[in-house]
Amino acid sequence: MLIQKVRSQKIHMSSFNKDHSPYVLLVLDGWGIAPSWGGNAISQAKTPNYNYLCKNFLYTTVKASGRDVGLPDDSAGNSEAGHLNLGAGKIILQDETIINKEIENGHFFQKKLLLEAFDHAQKNNSTVHFMGLLSDAGTHSHISHLFALIDMAKQLSFRRVKLHLFSDGRDSAPMSGIELLDKVERYISHAGIGEICSIMGRYYAMDRDNRWGRTSRAYNTLVKGEAEFASNARQVFSKSYARGITDEFIEPRIIVNAEQHASLVKDNDVVILFNFRPDRVKQITMSFLANEIAEFPDRKKLNNIKFLSFTMYEQHYGDWPIQHIFKPDTNKSPLSKILSENNLKQLHIAETEKYAHVTYFFNGGNDKPFPNENWNLVPSPKVKTYDVTPHMSAQTITTYLVKALDENKYDVIVANYANPDMVGHTGNLQSTIQAVTFVDHCLGVIAKKVVDKGGTLLVCADHGNAEQMISPTTGQAYTEHSTNPVPFIIASKHVDKVKNHLIPGRLSDIAPTLLYMANIGIPDEMAGSNILFR
Repeated sequence: MLIQKVRSQKIHMSSFNKDHSPYVLLVLDGWGIAPSWGGNAISQAKTPNYNYLCKNFLYTTVKASGRDVGLPDDSAGNSEAGHLNLGAGKIILQDETIINKEIENGHFFQKKLLLEAFDHAQKNNSTVHFMGLLSDAGTHSHISHLFALIDMAKQLSFRRVKLHLFSDGRDSAPMSGIELLDKVERYISHAGIGEICSIMGRYYAMDRDNRWGRTSRAYNTLVKGEAEFASNARQVFSKSYARGITDEFIEPRIIVNAEQHASLVKDNDVVILFNFRPDRVKQITMSFLANEIAEFPDRKKLNNIKFLSFTMYEQHYGDWPIQHIFKPDTNKSPLSKILSENNLKQLHIAETEKYAHVTYFFNGGNDKPFPNENWNLVPSPKVKTYDVTPHMSAQTITTYLVKALDENKYDVIVANYANPDMVGHTGNLQSTIQAVTFVDHCLGVIAKKVVDKGGTLLVCADHGNAEQMISPTTGQAYTEHSTNPVPFIIASKHVDKVKNHLIPGRLSDIAPTLLYMANIGIPDEMAGSNILFR
């Protein structure tokens, strides 16, 4: 009741509170809240600036996982869901949730595009290829969706089905792939449909940082057969593990039958890419569909293929339309649009690994900036894994932010520090401690600059990760996201820790809170709540 009263008081006010600007929303990616113990990189790091902000300004926690961000119950949060909810100011149903419901109610098996895809293969006497991340984490894909595709092929009595699986080990345990493989092999054996034809780590198939050497190697495996052969998929995992190679980095391998025959993607075939998160499959999708790719000049182009994605990755590549099966939950009034409509200047900045999150996802799936909104992409280091460079590009981002603040060009800034999440994914505890320590240093620089200018700093995270680096049940490295809550801090000369307070909430409550502070009307569609009380 009290929250609604605050909303209604502010809904008609549209005079921007310039005195408290700039408003800087700083996302500490993968910075969750958990008890201090040996597996918590954040509690072991040196974080004097974060501790100072929590103690001397307004602090609370917000939920960043499961149904609180539109994911299935008990699902760990992720960067896409986190930034979508942050930018929307309301809970956005995630693609996994939407697809799960379609499978449960049977609508999945009546999808026109899927039926047309099988019909294309039937008419051309060609093959249907199911391709995607082998995972049960629900971050980029889910194994149950692959099973639904197999069920549909069985219902249609279509037997020319080939599987090309990208092993995870990043959003799931580092060596969990072989267990998931067992589930797939049992499922296709029971269904009598499907054959596993290639295995490769997501490191190759799901690059998003323009490392086209990785993407081209994945594509050439799928289309040209340029990879080592293996007699079965289990052998690929077991031999990789014996060499100390975890799922994420398994080198591309082609699974051949007794006649040494490889099943590749050919002209007239159908490809169904069952990843639902777009950022890490754009490059492999481009490889199949784009007219020209400067970074991949010797690419073998395929003719008359039908390519379906589970969700919309891009509107089109060249002359090839992408047909996507599921429509996303709508977000017509993201925070960036509201700020733009109020003629406020914005800067969104992140390094490559999180650039899509502070732009495309934060802006509700819009791939172009709104008027008066600038996007700044800082290249991520060109390294195999970020534990070797735990600082990543945080210093460059900080330098840009200080310059932007000194120039007084922007009313609102949205920035992301990727380190706690990206280094946390390596499973290297000591490197993650270094990453968190350095991000805290950067946080201190920005906090002092913003507060001294009379601006308002809002600090949060999109999900947890670095606070849970070791599995408490197995004692092994834990590279996945967590279900832990994340911090939300408001630091400004204009807030009084005695008179003002923040109450716990969700990520979707941060945008309405920012609008409330900025004296901008909160649109009806923004169903989140202001959680700041004066």
